[in-house]
Amino acid sequence: MIFSIGDHVEMIKSGQKTQTRRRAGSYIVGRSYSIQPGRGKAGIVEGRIKITNKVKEYSTCSVISAEDAWDEGLYTPLKFEELYSRMYSGWFVRWAYTFEYVPRAQKKGRGFMTVYESNMYPETKTWNPFVGCRFDCLYCEKSFKRQLKRVSRNIGCPLCYTYTPHYHEHRLRKIPSAPNVFVVGTGDISFCDPDFVIRIFEAIEKHKPRIEKTYFFQTKNPVWFNKYLRWFKDNQDKVILITTLETNIINREISKAPTVIKRFQAFCELDYPRKVVTIEPVLEFDINEFSYWMSLLQDQGNLEYVWFGFDSKNCGLNEPSERKAQAFVDGLKALGIRVRGKSVRGLIV
Repeated sequence: MIFSIGDHVEMIKSGQKTQTRRRAGSYIVGRSYSIQPGRGKAGIVEGRIKITNKVKEYSTCSVISAEDAWDEGLYTPLKFEELYSRMYSGWFVRWAYTFEYVPRAQKKGRGFMTVYESNMYPETKTWNPFVGCRFDCLYCEKSFKRQLKRVSRNIGCPLCYTYTPHYHEHRLRKIPSAPNVFVVGTGDISFCDPDFVIRIFEAIEKHKPRIEKTYFFQTKNPVWFNKYLRWFKDNQDKVILITTLETNIINREISKAPTVIKRFQAFCELDYPRKVVTIEPVLEFDINEFSYWMSLLQDQGNLEYVWFGFDSKNCGLNEPSERKAQAFVDGLKALGIRVRGKSVRGLIV
């Protein structure tokens, strides 16, 4: 969106700025957009705006003075507006947008942590020099596996089609420009050969980004993190380690990954200062025990946030009720745990 730089941006930051358009346009509530000083000009790098609301408005009679309306045909302003609106029905209809200012980065500890609040993960692009997984999670069938089947048709890779662990070495040369990079977002990096893991690390070390970056490393086998803990700690200013805990109840029909209890224990024992737990897609859980798990991680002082979400692919999973999920989220927030997410079905996170 185009704004006058200066006062307008300051008004957005303070929550005072709105913007109207005669057409609804392509602006979508919940998405973030660059701040432009003029059409075709680059966005302001310090931050973006997030559309928080969009409503249709109708103008009142203000387009013409009483004198001009009379001159046009002995009309009153109200009568003139009525006739004018018949001729130009869209003139008096506008869409009013409200915004939230989203800064590029926020100081946190030794480095930076991006704070965008858009899709999973916020302002993130996946980087997939390695692809594939053998955990066969039920809910991946309609998400990652289906996505890779489409990709395989375009690039002619049969291993992508079957989600078999394999490599695309040429991708090591190009790390996405997003502020957050999900390393091996279409697979589980624990299946990656150690020699290739080192090459991924080397590519990150050689990369000279124009903006501060955060790299997400995620696996459902968090014991794997210990193999490379020294490198992670050396780069903790830009690396967050993540594991998935969909529930605290063991269900071997959902996945061949280590059980959620083993994942939780390994993640608790992991000596690393920047952790995130993903509870997506959330499955039926014991609210007291699951909350206790999160409290133990919180007490370690290194849990940056919990990512929470329901099944967005309609996989027919055994999910908790929205009421129970809200109670769980509220309990985490009461413990001082930051909760973020998508596909929350009206939950307040």
